[in-house]
Amino acid sequence: MKKISIALMLALVATAISFGQEFTVYCSGETQGYITITKDAKAKITIHCKLTKGYVLLSKEICPILQNDVTDSLGVSVENIVIGGNTTTETRSNGSWRKTVIDGNTTTETHSDGFWQKTVVEGNTATKSNSYGTSFKIVVEGNTTTRTNSSSPGYWEKTIVDGNTTTDISSTGFKFVTVVDGNTTSMSHPDGTLKTVVTKEGSDIYIHTTGQRWSM
Repeated sequence: MKKISIALMLALVATAISFGQEFTVYCSGETQGYITITKDAKAKITIHCKLTKGYVLLSKEICPILQNDVTDSLGVSVENIVIGGNTTTETRSNGSWRKTVIDGNTTTETHSDGFWQKTVVEGNTATKSNSYGTSFKIVVEGNTTTRTNSSSPGYWEKTIVDGNTTTDISSTGFKFVTVVDGNTTSMSHPDGTLKTVVTKEGSDIYIHTTGQRWSM
C-alpha cells in the first residue's frame, strides 16, 4: 500500500512539474484588474496583464516564480511580458514592443521604434548609453546608489537603503520614502502617501492599493 502511495505521489509531482506553475494577481483600490503569471516546464515565464486602472510593480517577494523584480511598472498599456533564458520581451496593446537581452555584464534593450539602450556593469559601476547619445552612470557604494546623466550636469539621484526603509533623494530636493512592514509597503511623496497591502491564498495573490497616486 505504501509503495502504491509513493508511486502515486511521484506521478503527481511529475505531472505538476510538466504543467508548470500559474499565479493570478488580483488588484483593487487605486490599481484595478488582474495579472496572470505562468512558468512552463522549460522555465519560460509569461506575464499577461489585464489592468484597467493604475500600475503595479511585481517582485519575487510577491510572486515566487519570478527570479527578479519586474523593474518597470505594469500598467494598462502593457499586454504581455515573456521571460525566457536571457531574453525578456514586452508587448503593448498598441502593438509596440521592447526586448531586453542579458549577455554577461552587458544588457541591451531595443524598442520597436528604433530606440536602444545598453548597460555595462563593471565592479560597482553601471554605465548606460542610448541611441539619443545620452549616457548614465550608476554607482553602488555600501547602502547608497548614485545616478548621474550626461545631459544634466550637476544633477544626481541617490537611493539609500536603511533596514526596511528606502529613501530616494535628488539634487533638486526630496523625492520619496518607501517603508516595508510585513505585507504592507508605504511610499511617501510630496504629493501624498501610497499604501500597498499584499495578501496570498495559495496561487492567488491580492494587492490592494490606497492613497494618493502620482505619475511614474
